[in-house]
Amino acid sequence: MSDKASRLLGESSPAAPPLPARSPVRVEGWENIKAEPIAFVLGEVQHIRQRVEKMVVKNEAFDPDYGLGKIALAGFGLGSIFGLHVCLVLYSIFVGSIFSIAFQWGMYVSMLMVFHFMEFMSIAIIRPYDLKYESFVIDHSKAYTYAVVASFVEFWIEVLLFPSLKRRFLPLLFGTLVCGLGQIIRVASMLTCESNFSHQVQEERSEDHVLVTSGLYSILRHPSYFGWFWWSVSTQVLLSNPICFVGYFYASHQFFNDRIPAEEKLLMKFFPNQYPSYKTRTVIGIPFIEE
Repeated sequence: MSDKASRLLGESSPAAPPLPARSPVRVEGWENIKAEPIAFVLGEVQHIRQRVEKMVVKNEAFDPDYGLGKIALAGFGLGSIFGLHVCLVLYSIFVGSIFSIAFQWGMYVSMLMVFHFMEFMSIAIIRPYDLKYESFVIDHSKAYTYAVVASFVEFWIEVLLFPSLKRRFLPLLFGTLVCGLGQIIRVASMLTCESNFSHQVQEERSEDHVLVTSGLYSILRHPSYFGWFWWSVSTQVLLSNPICFVGYFYASHQFFNDRIPAEEKLLMKFFPNQYPSYKTRTVIGIPFIEE
């Protein structure tokens, strides 16, 4: 074998020069993430929230009352949640069963979204000059928010611990029908009342304020309250929430028991010649409220 061949077969090629050592990649704030991950995440969330608030405060579109940006976000949120839960209801009807947790939960959330959407739409029709974010009645009060959260919590706790309480035919049927009827009465009364309706009790009579006595108002003195009361209570029947049913009944009754007498005193003052006789031929329709 020639010297050249032996070199090709038996001798190794010279070693490649070593690559220069690379310094480890350092991520900004990595030490903080490793040391206190929860505190880091919370700090970042707070930082993002402050930046968003800074942008929103300076933007008229996100004005707390009349900002179109805030209204658009609320409408988008309601519509998205409604769409998802309608799909859940349709899936239960055509694929699963109406006697399912999916149907029960989907119907409740769908009706809740419809209620808030129709509050806004009704005001848009009858009082467009007064339309604002609060017209959705999403954050009506802290008590209302707590009540909605309580209904969520009770439903899912009972699904896990007492599943036999749920998916019953009569509560599902009765709750759905009364809830739907209450919603219809509420909206119909608002549209009948037209510009005389307001989410806030009016302490002073406006020049164009008239006493409405037609339609539902020929039978019920406060049909919008009547519809809201029975809608509220029946949502908990729909969910088969025994604890929240009692709580909703009591809280709704207390709210209207305070509000209706106070409002009727004002109406007696606004319409001293009409309201006394109107009051004698109509009813309130909410249990345990003095006629």
